[in-house]
Amino acid sequence: MEDENSAAIGSSEVGEAVSTPMGRRIGEIWASALGVDEVGPDDDFFALGGDSMILMMVLARIREEFNVEFKPNEVFRSPSLRDFCEVVAGARKVDPDDGAFEDGFI
Repeated sequence: MEDENSAAIGSSEVGEAVSTPMGRRIGEIWASALGVDEVGPDDDFFALGGDSMILMMVLARIREEFNVEFKPNEVFRSPSLRDFCEVVAGARKVDPDDGAFEDGFI
């Protein structure tokens, strides 16, 4: 039996991180920033119209919402929603009050 937390974004076949509330939220952030209705797990950020300016806005939102630290080049190495969700799931958690976001991470 499938509950609402395991529902896919745009596909019936998803990776574990995409099917989590975090993964769905990242998909929503991507869709909003890219001006599309929905992002599937295998959709490529750049193929959907993403560029470096949009990327910086998306990464800032993800860092702020999930309190994680990672570098922008992670999206270039993991441009699909599925792969990027795995990056975020494995990213180092940070305290938003410790100044980490001011040290060149955004």
